Amino acid sequence: MGAKHSSHHNSAHVHPSSDKAAPPHEQQPLEPQPSHEEIHYEPLLTPALLGFASDVDKKFRVIPEQATAAIHAAIPPSSNPSTMKHHDSWFLLYNSHIHGASFHRLVQLSDWYPGDSSTRCYEGDLLLKRGYNEASWTTVAQREKDAKSMAASNARAKRNGMADQVQGGRPTNQAGTFFGNERSFLFRCSEGDEGGAPTIFHSRPDVNANFMYLFDAHPDEDRVGIGMGGVPPSQFGWFLNRWLEEGACRGARCSTFHNPMLSATATWAVGGVEVYAIGADAVEELKTKEVFADGKTSGDTGASIRKGRTADKVILELNDTHHFYGDEARCREDDEDESDVNRCLA
Repeated sequence: MGAKHSSHHNSAHVHPSSDKAAPPHEQQPLEPQPSHEEIHYEPLLTPALLGFASDVDKKFRVIPEQATAAIHAAIPPSSNPSTMKHHDSWFLLYNSHIHGASFHRLVQLSDWYPGDSSTRCYEGDLLLKRGYNEASWTTVAQREKDAKSMAASNARAKRNGMADQVQGGRPTNQAGTFFGNERSFLFRCSEGDEGGAPTIFHSRPDVNANFMYLFDAHPDEDRVGIGMGGVPPSQFGWFLNRWLEEGACRGARCSTFHNPMLSATATWAVGGVEVYAIGADAVEELKTKEVFADGKTSGDTGASIRKGRTADKVILELNDTHHFYGDEARCREDDEDESDVNRCLA
């Protein structure tokens, strides 16, 4: 797409209204001359979505393809060298239709790799609510371990007089139940939006730093879940419960991202959840390992993951708590693994 300037803009002459030149103080300044080069507008990059084991799995993708370019373009530059570059591909880490609506599985697969990610969920078939995070979705145990490691490292640096190596802690206005950094944002996309372009809500760290919320273990089971933004329990940008069956958007406007309530009601039934790895280094690593959404990899590790996922699905279905999209896809195994879990207990 290009725009060419018309020829009359190419003249540098000013024609006065009379033969006598106007006094210097009355002369009008010359207009800056535009460039003769055409102006080209690069189209937004639409990242390829990788990590699906087959075209069958791709049919259960949550994110609309037409929305990926705008989301990809909105990813902010990072101060972290390992995540400064974003790949032209995203790699699927978790999809509730493929892996099952299991909070444990969501946490396990999202915590598999450190780096930036995009999480999205949808309400029925209409409204999608999502978020981008540069930080990883990490478990409570891992966050506690990281905090202790940082404290020990800072103590050593101070003892050795290396104040410049002391790492900063969490922001003072970040609640203890939250983590992550300000390079996070929420986005929303409705079927009625023109071209599927999402509305993006950037963080406001001057108000509070409550970017990411994940509790995989808590004495109060109602607090187990995943979400972003706000001051719970009265306010949440978005929140999914431990069953990944009910979502919530509480409060007229989220204080962290300044977005209005993303749904028509405070709570809503979750239609599906999906998480992608976005960072270039992570995508390359996942591609090298040939890890796919059904757990298949090029090595023995993948076979173990696949067996575990199949067993998890069978147990959930036998308990009549979760159902998956079909025996054909669920029981898809390599010939050498046909005996695993009695061929899905068929």
